[in-house]
Amino acid sequence: MVSIELEEALAELNDSDLVKYAMKHLKIAYETKEHSAEGGCDETLQDILDCIFMECLERNKEWIFDKAQEGCLTTMPPSCKVPRVPEPA
Repeated sequence: MVSIELEEALAELNDSDLVKYAMKHLKIAYETKEHSAEGGCDETLQDILDCIFMECLERNKEWIFDKAQEGCLTTMPPSCKVPRVPEPA
C-alpha cells in the first residue's frame, strides 16, 4: 500500500520532476519484467506507478505519464537528477 506521504510528495512535484520520477520507476518495472520469470513487477512498484498515474489524472495531464513511458525506453542521461520522494515502507 502506498503511503499518504508519497501521494503528498507527488502532488508537490512540478510536471518536469514528476516525469523524471515516473521514468525512474517505469524503467525499474520494465527491467523487472524483462528479468522476471513471472513477467511482472512487484506489488509495491505497481502501487507506486498507480499513484503516479493517479497524480497525472488529478492534474488532467495524462501526457506526463505517456512522456515518461516514452522516455524510459531511451537511456536516461546520468546528469538527470531524479527528485527524492519518500518510498513506501
